[in-house]
Amino acid sequence: MNTKTRNIIAIIVNIVTIVLISIAMSKFFISTGDGNMQVHGFSSFKYFTNLSNYFAAFAALLCIPFEVKNIKSGSGYLPRWVYLTKIFAAVSVTVTFLTCVFFLGPVNILVLAPYGIPPLRAYTLMFSGITFTLHLVAPLLSIISVLFLEKTQDFSKKYVKYGVISVFLYAIVYIVMVAFIGPKNGGWTDFYHFTFGGKMYLAPVSGAVMLFVTWLISRTEWGIYQKVNKAK
Repeated sequence: MNTKTRNIIAIIVNIVTIVLISIAMSKFFISTGDGNMQVHGFSSFKYFTNLSNYFAAFAALLCIPFEVKNIKSGSGYLPRWVYLTKIFAAVSVTVTFLTCVFFLGPVNILVLAPYGIPPLRAYTLMFSGITFTLHLVAPLLSIISVLFLEKTQDFSKKYVKYGVISVFLYAIVYIVMVAFIGPKNGGWTDFYHFTFGGKMYLAPVSGAVMLFVTWLISRTEWGIYQKVNKAK
């Protein structure tokens, strides 16, 4: 694939990403969300799913003018700060995607089983309605674009550790709101099951595990990027 074609496809993917996320997010303000996130308005900002998708949409928007410029100049590279923003956003939505597939989906089966909801129905609640976009489609589009369509110069291994920043900040807020403030005092319920049924001492442990997993994701995506671009 030549550079111009790659830039054009990247622009299209970024526009589609922005449009899909915008449509999905608007439902929280038009009605009360969908799937496993039944909330209205700014209450939806408490979910990492939504914050990571906003981040992904912002990063996609940030890339477009530089990719338009690259079509005119023939360059195949984004400024490093733009690319880093995009891949850190991709790491964030990868966390969202993998958490839903391998943790929240199975947990949903256990939580909803007493209510007679079949396992497949309980699992697919994570990917129904707008959550199909937020948990699956938008994350995959972000990952594909940043690893296979976009690139920068000098994306060295030293940047891997910065991929955990979004999860680190969110984990702090989440643990404070769930374990220290609690829903009775205006905090949050443990909607991500960090405490495994109210064991508050497990919240920091869960947070540490998530940080480690996020680092692994960041390291893996860096490695994929290096292999893809070395192959070119």
